[in-house]
Amino acid sequence: ADEPVYLGSSVGFTLSQSHQVAGPRLRAAAPDDAGGEFVARLYDEYAQRAWNPTDLAGLVSYVEFNSKMTEVLLQRVDRITMRHSLEARAPFLDHQLGELAFSLSEADKIPGRRLKGLLKEAASRRLPAEVVDRPKMGFSFPFKEWLRGPLSAPVGECFAGTRLFSDGWVDAKFARRLLAEHRAGVDHAPRVWALYSLARWYDRWVAEGR
Repeated sequence: ADEPVYLGSSVGFTLSQSHQVAGPRLRAAAPDDAGGEFVARLYDEYAQRAWNPTDLAGLVSYVEFNSKMTEVLLQRVDRITMRHSLEARAPFLDHQLGELAFSLSEADKIPGRRLKGLLKEAASRRLPAEVVDRPKMGFSFPFKEWLRGPLSAPVGECFAGTRLFSDGWVDAKFARRLLAEHRAGVDHAPRVWALYSLARWYDRWVAEGR
């Protein structure tokens, strides 16, 4: 009751885990549920701005647009293209197209409950069926296997000495337990990778400058 129905597709730690992973410094500096508060603000914005606040597909789109789109997808495109001196464009983010998409009802955007139905309908006028109806293919890296194989030792070394833990931001015991459980067969890849990336960033750009 009174909790957001949808938190987003890039939630790394559950609420119970976020309480465990936070070190004393982070617990003192941040709210108990900073992520939940952020999503709750998006819910409030959607309720105030949406043409139909009860449209669940629109709500999910709004949460994703203001979280994963900006924090994950666009920054990845920006990093990889700038790394290779390329200029990228995201034509689907034209503001007029975005406004049109958000003005449509769930029935219009997902006709017959077919995901991306409206987009596929438009694409079918120009592209062959084998392209339009091809099963979705993700772009995931094999983090699960890497963290049990070639990255296992580097991550272990990082977790043994990172200032992210000793400075009190993340609970070292909890993070090391996640790594040990992952090596033993439990899939903690998204959480271990997130902590490893954060630790490497912190040691390079924060701790090293002090």
